[in-house]
Amino acid sequence: MTSRAAFCLRTYAALPAGALLLSAPLFFAPVSEPILNVLRVTVSLCILISVPVLYFIERTRVSLSEQVCWRLTWLLSALLAGLMLAINWLQVRNMCGMEVDTGIILNSLYNTSLGHFFYNSHELGSHFGFHNSPILLLLYPLYLLIPNHWALIGPAIAGIAVSVPFVYRIARVWLAPGAALCLTAAYMINPVVISQALPEFHEMNLAILPMVLILYHYFVTRKFGSCVLWIAVLMAVKESMSITVLALGVASLIQGRKWHWWAVPATMALAGTALSLGIVMPLFSSSGSVHTMRKLFGQETLGDVIRHILTNPGALMEAIKPAEMGNTYLMLLSWGVVPVLLSAWTLVAVLHMVLLLLMENSFSLRLWDAAILGPLLAVGVAIGICRLARFCSSDAAELPGKQTQTAALVLLLAIAMGAVWIRPSSFEKPANLEAVRYAVRMVPDHASLTVSGRLAPYLHRRHILRSAPWWLADDVLDGFPMSEFILVTWDNGSRAQLLAVGTEQSRKRVEHWDDFTRRLMSGDRPYNYELQYARDGVYLARLTD
Repeated sequence: MTSRAAFCLRTYAALPAGALLLSAPLFFAPVSEPILNVLRVTVSLCILISVPVLYFIERTRVSLSEQVCWRLTWLLSALLAGLMLAINWLQVRNMCGMEVDTGIILNSLYNTSLGHFFYNSHELGSHFGFHNSPILLLLYPLYLLIPNHWALIGPAIAGIAVSVPFVYRIARVWLAPGAALCLTAAYMINPVVISQALPEFHEMNLAILPMVLILYHYFVTRKFGSCVLWIAVLMAVKESMSITVLALGVASLIQGRKWHWWAVPATMALAGTALSLGIVMPLFSSSGSVHTMRKLFGQETLGDVIRHILTNPGALMEAIKPAEMGNTYLMLLSWGVVPVLLSAWTLVAVLHMVLLLLMENSFSLRLWDAAILGPLLAVGVAIGICRLARFCSSDAAELPGKQTQTAALVLLLAIAMGAVWIRPSSFEKPANLEAVRYAVRMVPDHASLTVSGRLAPYLHRRHILRSAPWWLADDVLDGFPMSEFILVTWDNGSRAQLLAVGTEQSRKRVEHWDDFTRRLMSGDRPYNYELQYARDGVYLARLTD
């Protein structure tokens, strides 16, 4: 085989074929959900256009200077912030996109302004009894100025946008300017990252910037003090961030760095876990800490967890239960998979992911829990692109071009996957929007309310705010006080979403809400609730004496 033929095989066959092979489960999965169908189309287009894109880069030999790439990086950062602000504005205007956790945190901030420290009635106690997230204290002054969801999602968007230039600086450790720019763009549009800037807010949305800054000091400046500072900030996001810090310590140990690079993070991780699960969370809510411990191997205290692991070495494997692996697969696929697997730094991300899945007692990784994987996998991709480019190059002169070609393919795949999260259907006007707005206006200010999760953020300014339980009978049996009003959206879409879960419990939930809304419409008073308004699947009822 001639050198030119070998060159073409490595460039125009190996890379697209690898992407096609690794995305095969996406095409042959026996599922036809709308989102999956969109993914199949976008990934197919990505693979089809990858060959002409690679050829264009090879023939034109585009070479961007460091200064130009740096300016383009800041432009990408500004574009990302503008795009996310626009999408958030559209989703809020159309009252879609937000979920119950956003309402829980907003309600906690509102009750704090009333003198009840982060209390919310959904958790029946302080939010700090369930999650140790001191970083929320920094959002409280902003909430007093902007008492709505922008006080939460605004800092998240700003943090993600600011992280973009630092990702470029990290990528430059291994890649030429053009390739680093492509990887930065792929990071910016990656589903794991871009989903954190949407209205569904969780504490983890704030974790991306400190994680990127940790990696920046770890790889670029090698400043240990600054790295430790940002590790402390990261651990203030949520108790589960101790897992990430522990993984960083393991990576430093494997790389043979000086002892303080691995001993200090490991010590901080263990101390943070003990502080969160042993002191802070039990202080605010004994039931909250017990709830968290039960998710950890079914135990109720930190001591029980440790004893269980020591006396039963197989406890880690027992905690892993078969479940949906789709999100985990999509996260790896969106980075191109091959470059990721060529880096030992992927082990850090995998270790973090496995421990986090154990805490969730499931292999169904939620996107907000995976926020931290964006920066970690970006490092893995940078190293993987560097190694893959060496394999595809016949001499050193070809190396920068091969890096750019590989990074461009990763960017194409990231665009194909990221398009699912910013498709117009995610922020278009719902059919029942007018009915929802009218029902929201009918709810008296400060009246206690049980509400469908996606509407909770819009009605959070009341002391008692609960997310609609799976069935109201649970509230009666568990002794929870019934709210003065209940506002739920229950239509064919809600019913189909629950039925798609495919469990006996989800089927019973559908039967419960079908029965509740049917009794309301017939003039009956289920659980002493009297219908006040009903239209287009929106039901507002009031508790009677």
